[in-house]
Amino acid sequence: MEGEAPVAADLVEEVIEEVLEEPVEVTAPVSDTEDDVIDDEILEIFVDEAEEVLETILEFLPIWKSEPANEEALTEIRRAFHTLKGSGRMVGATVVGELAWSIENLLSRVIEKTVTANPAVMDVITEAVGRIPEGVTAFKEGQQNRFKPDELAAIADALAEGRTPSAIPTTAASEPEAIEESFELEEIIVTANEDSPEHTVDSPEHTVDSPEPIVDSPEREEIFTI
Repeated sequence: MEGEAPVAADLVEEVIEEVLEEPVEVTAPVSDTEDDVIDDEILEIFVDEAEEVLETILEFLPIWKSEPANEEALTEIRRAFHTLKGSGRMVGATVVGELAWSIENLLSRVIEKTVTANPAVMDVITEAVGRIPEGVTAFKEGQQNRFKPDELAAIADALAEGRTPSAIPTTAASEPEAIEESFELEEIIVTANEDSPEHTVDSPEHTVDSPEPIVDSPEREEIFTI
Protein backbone atom coordinates (compact mmCIF):
# COMPACT_ATOMS: atom_id res chain seq x y z
CA MET A 1 0.00 0.00 0.00
CA GLU A 2 2.83 2.38 0.77
CA GLY A 3 4.29 2.00 -2.75
CA GLU A 4 1.03 2.80 -4.52
CA ALA A 5 0.97 6.51 -3.65
CA PRO A 6 4.19 7.41 -5.54
CA VAL A 7 2.97 5.44 -8.58
CA ALA A 8 -0.36 7.29 -8.61
CA ALA A 9 1.44 10.60 -8.27
CA ASP A 10 3.67 9.75 -11.21
CA LEU A 11 0.64 8.90 -13.38
CA VAL A 12 -1.09 12.17 -12.55
CA GLU A 13 2.09 14.09 -13.39
CA GLU A 14 2.35 12.33 -16.78
CA VAL A 15 -1.25 13.13 -17.66
CA ILE A 16 -0.76 16.81 -16.77
CA GLU A 17 2.37 16.98 -18.94
CA GLU A 18 0.52 15.44 -21.91
CA VAL A 19 -2.34 17.91 -21.60
CA LEU A 20 0.04 20.85 -21.42
CA GLU A 21 1.95 19.67 -24.49
CA GLU A 22 -1.22 19.43 -26.69
CA PRO A 23 -1.64 22.49 -28.96
CA VAL A 24 -4.59 24.75 -28.12
CA GLU A 25 -6.64 26.06 -31.05
CA VAL A 26 -7.68 29.66 -30.63
CA THR A 27 -10.70 30.82 -32.63
CA ALA A 28 -10.37 34.35 -33.88
CA PRO A 29 -13.27 36.55 -32.73
CA VAL A 30 -15.76 37.64 -35.37
CA SER A 31 -15.34 41.24 -36.30
CA ASP A 32 -18.16 43.49 -35.14
CA THR A 33 -17.70 45.38 -38.38
CA GLU A 34 -18.47 42.26 -40.42
CA ASP A 35 -21.65 41.68 -38.39
CA ASP A 36 -22.68 45.28 -38.95
CA VAL A 37 -22.17 44.96 -42.70
CA ILE A 38 -24.29 41.81 -42.81
CA ASP A 39 -26.99 43.47 -40.73
CA ASP A 40 -27.02 46.50 -43.04
CA GLU A 41 -27.33 44.31 -46.11
CA ILE A 42 -30.19 42.32 -44.60
CA LEU A 43 -31.93 45.52 -43.50
CA GLU A 44 -31.68 46.96 -47.00
CA ILE A 45 -33.14 43.78 -48.51
CA PHE A 46 -35.96 43.79 -45.96
CA VAL A 47 -36.83 47.42 -46.66
CA ASP A 48 -36.84 46.77 -50.40
CA GLU A 49 -39.01 43.70 -49.82
CA ALA A 50 -41.46 45.71 -47.72
CA GLU A 51 -41.69 48.36 -50.42
CA GLU A 52 -42.43 45.75 -53.09
CA VAL A 53 -45.04 44.10 -50.87
CA LEU A 54 -46.83 47.39 -50.27
CA GLU A 55 -46.72 48.26 -53.95
CA THR A 56 -48.39 44.96 -54.74
CA ILE A 57 -51.03 45.44 -52.06
CA LEU A 58 -51.76 49.01 -53.18
CA GLU A 59 -52.24 47.72 -56.70
CA PHE A 60 -54.67 44.94 -55.85
CA LEU A 61 -56.43 46.13 -52.67
CA PRO A 62 -58.64 48.71 -54.42
CA ILE A 63 -59.59 46.08 -57.01
CA TRP A 64 -60.52 43.55 -54.35
CA LYS A 65 -62.47 46.09 -52.27
CA SER A 66 -64.56 46.99 -55.30
CA GLU A 67 -64.80 43.37 -56.48
CA PRO A 68 -64.73 41.03 -53.43
CA ALA A 69 -65.20 38.03 -55.73
CA ASN A 70 -61.98 38.81 -57.61
CA GLU A 71 -59.87 35.80 -56.66
CA GLU A 72 -56.74 36.99 -58.45
CA ALA A 73 -56.61 40.23 -56.46
CA LEU A 74 -57.31 38.38 -53.22
CA THR A 75 -54.58 35.83 -53.91
CA GLU A 76 -52.01 38.52 -54.72
CA ILE A 77 -52.77 40.40 -51.50
CA ARG A 78 -52.53 37.24 -49.44
CA ARG A 79 -49.21 36.30 -51.11
CA ALA A 80 -47.82 39.77 -50.38
CA PHE A 81 -48.58 39.44 -46.66
CA HIS A 82 -47.07 35.95 -46.69
CA THR A 83 -43.85 37.39 -48.11
CA LEU A 84 -43.78 40.18 -45.54
CA LYS A 85 -44.32 37.66 -42.75
CA GLY A 86 -41.44 35.50 -43.91
CA SER A 87 -38.95 38.30 -44.50
CA GLY A 88 -39.90 40.01 -41.24
CA ARG A 89 -39.37 36.87 -39.19
CA MET A 90 -36.08 36.10 -40.95
CA VAL A 91 -34.48 39.46 -40.17
CA GLY A 92 -35.93 39.69 -36.67
CA ALA A 93 -38.70 42.18 -37.46
CA THR A 94 -41.07 40.01 -35.49
CA VAL A 95 -43.64 42.69 -34.67
CA VAL A 96 -44.23 43.47 -38.34
CA GLY A 97 -43.96 39.78 -39.16
CA GLU A 98 -46.63 38.72 -36.69
CA LEU A 99 -49.05 41.40 -37.86
CA ALA A 100 -48.48 40.20 -41.42
CA TRP A 101 -49.17 36.64 -40.29
CA SER A 102 -52.50 37.63 -38.72
CA ILE A 103 -53.60 39.34 -41.94
CA GLU A 104 -52.36 36.44 -44.07
CA ASN A 105 -54.27 34.00 -41.89
CA LEU A 106 -57.44 36.07 -42.21
CA LEU A 107 -57.08 36.23 -45.99
CA SER A 108 -56.52 32.47 -46.12
CA ARG A 109 -59.86 31.97 -44.38
CA VAL A 110 -61.48 34.27 -46.95
CA ILE A 111 -59.94 32.24 -49.77
CA GLU A 112 -61.26 29.06 -48.14
CA LYS A 113 -64.67 30.76 -47.91
CA THR A 114 -64.95 30.11 -44.18
CA VAL A 115 -64.94 33.88 -43.66
CA THR A 116 -66.85 36.41 -45.75
CA ALA A 117 -65.06 39.42 -47.17
CA ASN A 118 -67.28 41.86 -45.30
CA PRO A 119 -66.54 45.52 -44.52
CA ALA A 120 -64.88 44.62 -41.19
CA VAL A 121 -62.40 42.37 -42.99
CA MET A 122 -61.71 45.07 -45.57
CA ASP A 123 -61.24 47.69 -42.86
CA VAL A 124 -58.76 45.70 -40.77
CA ILE A 125 -56.65 44.92 -43.84
CA THR A 126 -56.70 48.54 -44.97
CA GLU A 127 -55.65 49.69 -41.50
CA ALA A 128 -52.82 47.14 -41.41
CA VAL A 129 -51.50 48.32 -44.77
CA GLY A 130 -51.51 51.91 -43.55
CA ARG A 131 -49.50 51.03 -40.45
CA ILE A 132 -46.86 48.74 -41.92
CA PRO A 133 -44.49 51.64 -42.82
CA GLU A 134 -44.58 52.67 -39.15
CA GLY A 135 -43.47 49.18 -38.17
CA VAL A 136 -40.68 49.10 -40.74
CA THR A 137 -39.41 52.47 -39.55
CA ALA A 138 -39.43 51.35 -35.91
CA PHE A 139 -37.46 48.20 -36.79
CA LYS A 140 -34.95 50.17 -38.86
CA GLU A 141 -34.32 52.44 -35.89
CA GLY A 142 -33.79 49.48 -33.57
CA GLN A 143 -37.01 50.15 -31.64
CA GLN A 144 -39.49 47.73 -33.16
CA ASN A 145 -41.42 47.40 -29.89
CA ARG A 146 -42.42 51.02 -30.36
CA PHE A 147 -44.75 49.72 -33.03
CA LYS A 148 -47.83 48.32 -31.27
CA PRO A 149 -50.25 46.60 -33.64
CA ASP A 150 -51.40 44.00 -31.08
CA GLU A 151 -55.00 45.23 -31.00
CA LEU A 152 -55.18 45.21 -34.78
CA ALA A 153 -53.71 41.70 -34.97
CA ALA A 154 -56.17 40.49 -32.32
CA ILE A 155 -59.08 41.82 -34.36
CA ALA A 156 -57.77 40.06 -37.48
CA ASP A 157 -57.45 36.84 -35.47
CA ALA A 158 -61.00 37.18 -34.18
CA LEU A 159 -62.36 37.71 -37.68
CA ALA A 160 -60.41 34.69 -38.92
CA GLU A 161 -62.09 32.60 -36.22
CA GLY A 162 -65.55 33.87 -37.15
CA ARG A 163 -65.91 35.96 -34.01
CA THR A 164 -67.23 39.52 -33.88
CA PRO A 165 -64.36 41.75 -32.78
CA SER A 166 -64.41 45.06 -31.03
CA ALA A 167 -64.40 48.24 -33.07
CA ILE A 168 -61.48 48.41 -35.45
CA PRO A 169 -59.06 51.18 -34.45
CA THR A 170 -58.40 53.52 -37.35
CA THR A 171 -55.70 56.10 -37.78
CA ALA A 172 -54.94 58.76 -40.34
CA ALA A 173 -52.52 56.24 -41.87
CA SER A 174 -55.44 54.16 -43.14
CA GLU A 175 -56.80 56.97 -45.31
CA PRO A 176 -56.25 56.26 -49.03
CA GLU A 177 -54.00 59.29 -49.53
CA ALA A 178 -51.91 58.41 -46.50
CA ILE A 179 -51.47 54.82 -47.64
CA GLU A 180 -50.45 55.95 -51.12
CA GLU A 181 -47.80 58.22 -49.66
CA SER A 182 -46.54 55.92 -46.90
CA PHE A 183 -46.15 52.78 -48.97
CA GLU A 184 -43.34 54.41 -50.94
CA LEU A 185 -41.15 54.33 -47.82
CA GLU A 186 -38.82 56.84 -49.42
CA GLU A 187 -37.45 58.16 -46.16
CA ILE A 188 -36.71 54.68 -44.83
CA ILE A 189 -34.91 53.63 -47.98
CA VAL A 190 -32.81 56.78 -48.25
CA THR A 191 -31.75 56.40 -44.62
CA ALA A 192 -30.99 52.71 -44.96
CA ASN A 193 -28.88 53.26 -48.07
CA GLU A 194 -27.79 56.88 -48.22
CA ASP A 195 -25.41 56.26 -51.08
CA SER A 196 -28.13 54.90 -53.38
CA PRO A 197 -29.52 57.48 -55.86
CA GLU A 198 -32.42 55.22 -56.83
CA HIS A 199 -35.04 56.75 -54.52
CA THR A 200 -35.26 60.52 -54.84
CA VAL A 201 -38.19 62.87 -54.39
CA ASP A 202 -38.85 64.71 -57.63
CA SER A 203 -41.81 66.94 -56.82
CA PRO A 204 -44.01 68.31 -54.01
CA GLU A 205 -46.40 65.45 -54.77
CA HIS A 206 -43.77 63.05 -53.42
CA THR A 207 -43.22 61.36 -56.76
CA VAL A 208 -40.51 58.78 -56.29
CA ASP A 209 -38.36 57.34 -59.04
CA SER A 210 -39.20 53.71 -59.59
CA PRO A 211 -36.39 51.46 -58.37
CA GLU A 212 -34.85 48.88 -60.62
CA PRO A 213 -36.82 45.67 -60.24
CA ILE A 214 -35.19 43.21 -57.90
CA VAL A 215 -34.43 39.97 -59.69
CA ASP A 216 -35.73 36.99 -57.79
CA SER A 217 -33.31 34.17 -57.24
CA PRO A 218 -33.44 30.75 -55.56
CA GLU A 219 -31.30 32.11 -52.74
CA ARG A 220 -33.63 35.07 -52.17
CA GLU A 221 -36.70 32.84 -52.24
CA GLU A 222 -35.10 30.47 -49.75
CA ILE A 223 -34.29 33.31 -47.35
CA PHE A 224 -37.65 35.00 -47.33
CA THR A 225 -40.21 32.24 -47.82
CA ILE A 226 -41.28 30.56 -44.58
